[in-house]
Amino acid sequence: MGKSRRAALRSQLRRILRYQFKLEASPAIEPRRGWEESIRDARVEIEDIFQDSPSLRREVDRLIAEQTPIASNLAAADLRGHGESADAVQARLTKGGFTADQVLGHWFPGTAVR
Repeated sequence: MGKSRRAALRSQLRRILRYQFKLEASPAIEPRRGWEESIRDARVEIEDIFQDSPSLRREVDRLIAEQTPIASNLAAADLRGHGESADAVQARLTKGGFTADQVLGHWFPGTAVR
């Protein structure tokens, strides 16, 4: 059970990170709402995981650090696949990626941290 919950957490964190990179990097207007909905859905899934396995909260920072390069590569490939620049993805990585509060909270790129 622990391994499957950890794998689910890893997957949902990667999903959030991927969309956060895309939201920050893409000037496109149309898919933004869907990306934000995906992030909200993933956050709910993560809360369910924490409810079943509260000890996994301690692994969030490590898993975010582990998944950030993977998610950034996926986001950059998505953007390039749509003819967009992926330079902002690299710029965000240079700044240090996203914090656990940004990933798990109510924050979206382009808004103030709450």
